[in-house]
Amino acid sequence: MEAIISLGTLLKRIEQNSGIVLISSIILGILFSKYTRLMAPYIMYLLMGILFIIFLKIDIGEILSHVKRPLLLSYILLMNLIITPLIVYLLVMPFRKDLVFGALLLASLPTGTAASAITEIIEGRTSLTLILTILSTFLAMATIPSLFYFLLRTQINLDYLAMSLTLAKLILIPLFLAQVAKLLFRNPINKSKKHFGGITVMLVAMIAMSVVGKEANYIFSNPRELIFYTLMLYFLFALFQIIGYFMVFWLKKDEKIAVSASKAVMNNTLGIVLAASFFSSGVTLFLVLTELPWITMPVIFKSLKRYFP
Repeated sequence: MEAIISLGTLLKRIEQNSGIVLISSIILGILFSKYTRLMAPYIMYLLMGILFIIFLKIDIGEILSHVKRPLLLSYILLMNLIITPLIVYLLVMPFRKDLVFGALLLASLPTGTAASAITEIIEGRTSLTLILTILSTFLAMATIPSLFYFLLRTQINLDYLAMSLTLAKLILIPLFLAQVAKLLFRNPINKSKKHFGGITVMLVAMIAMSVVGKEANYIFSNPRELIFYTLMLYFLFALFQIIGYFMVFWLKKDEKIAVSASKAVMNNTLGIVLAASFFSSGVTLFLVLTELPWITMPVIFKSLKRYFP
């Protein structure tokens, strides 16, 4: 019993200090790359584990029943999944290909599952972010491969069918298993939900460690690229926050905050897995480094949001 209590306390502290845990995972992945890279073949399964936990927490039928503004949601999803990636692509076109591919992949990612929690912290409308998370996750199975096909098929040799199937597998299998689990083990799941946050953080940390470990040699041999990518990422994350906020300028402030979070708090873990599976080391490094602005930008936004209309 004491061990269970201690484990529960540990998971709670991990969740409360998720920023420290995730940044530490990047450092540990580099320092102990000989060992952390051994997890690289399993990153897709780790991500499926994360999505399984998330789908356990979400009652999709209940959320979708609250969709009362289809035109607004369609507009936001179009901006988040198509228009903003196109804007980013035009901005980064003059740069090297790895940066173009990485920035486009980042901009095309669906809303992350942590977006609702971040929205609550920065005092936005959580229910709106949650709906956008669910809808964008399913739409991304089609929009991500489509963007790369129409924009970059002459510049990069991608297996678009494999990418589409990978996205479908990553999303649909955890969704199906979660629905079955909720039917069979509803009470144990409800009792365990308080620990899901800590478990999710640990799984994300394991993915970050394994990918960084796999790319450690590339990181050590390209320190200037590391700095440039980090600066570029902070610029892009700030751009996502601003576009997300002002593209729905007519809404109430809490809804504008929610839409901003839906774009800026993307599912970067999905991006890391896709980068490691289909792209070069440079693109993978770019996506791994998203952990830094992903963690810190909401804090910056919260301190500045009083100046926003």
